[in-house]
Amino acid sequence: MITKTLATTTLSSATASITFSGISTIYKDLVLVTSTVAATSSPSQFIAYQFNGNTNNVYINGYLFAGNVTTAPVYSAIGNLRDYLSASITSSPTNPNHTNNAITYIFDYNATDKWKSILTETNDTSKDYYGISCASFQSTSAVTSIVVKHDTGNLGAGTRVTLMGVA
Repeated sequence: MITKTLATTTLSSATASITFSGISTIYKDLVLVTSTVAATSSPSQFIAYQFNGNTNNVYINGYLFAGNVTTAPVYSAIGNLRDYLSASITSSPTNPNHTNNAITYIFDYNATDKWKSILTETNDTSKDYYGISCASFQSTSAVTSIVVKHDTGNLGAGTRVTLMGVA
């Protein structure tokens, strides 16, 4: 796999979102590498993606997370259509040494004849969670912009997101 780094953003303070726009359609796939920190506690803590500014309930996820025996040992779910793609559980805002690391593959992002398939591998050092998420962006539009955000709050200082193109 030959990759090219298209952009990297590292936050120095809490921010609502990170946007990558004007994404070229010359690559086969896209990869997002995230190391995220939540800025606030909330009952639902997911890193969320939106493609092309689309908030029309066109994203669906399936999750499988495994943790240690003192936390939830296994968590799985199939999601409903949402206005964002839930990529991974975020880390604890009370401990900046705990981060969520994820690699998200967006397959055939430039195809205009099918929905986009997404696979995320993730780990969360604050909860000892490791898992995968499979998803679908139910649109035939090529992905030309990506918003990375927290589903219920801000991304915390120290969050780093890199977008890569795969030849």
